[in-house]
Amino acid sequence: MSALALPVPEIAPVSARRRHLVAVPAFAPGAPSIPSVLPAERPRSVPAVSPDSDRQVSSHPARSAEGRLRLTVRGQIVLSVLALVVAAGIGSLLGLALPADEALPSEVATVTVGPGESLWGIAQQAAGPGEDVRVVIDQIMTLNSLADSTVHAGQQLSIPVEG
Repeated sequence: MSALALPVPEIAPVSARRRHLVAVPAFAPGAPSIPSVLPAERPRSVPAVSPDSDRQVSSHPARSAEGRLRLTVRGQIVLSVLALVVAAGIGSLLGLALPADEALPSEVATVTVGPGESLWGIAQQAAGPGEDVRVVIDQIMTLNSLADSTVHAGQQLSIPVEG
């Protein structure tokens, strides 16, 4: 069998339906031939002019009534990826502009860790009034090159002096 692109006979006027291909049996010798006439092109819609305004009204199916374009799924994905790239670029520029760490204190004191003491307790004693204890813990860990907040009894720690 072979297939020819023949228009499907329209039963009712349907403007939004697409025409489909119809399977036609193969031509056998002696079979009546079908004339090789190409179907006429569908007339394209011409933008109409609204009677009460000088603006043209678009009848393009991809445009909504407000005149905005609809995006395909691929277009939405591309737009999302582009937005993420722009956000990452802005974030990295802001990260370079803002200082990452506070400066280390200029004066330090040495403290010996007692039994049962924690880094939090030592930082609370070293922190000034209104100073965030978490910042002091970070400073102590940086000054002493500590990987975590575990301290042992008898360990010598450099702590920042308030003021």
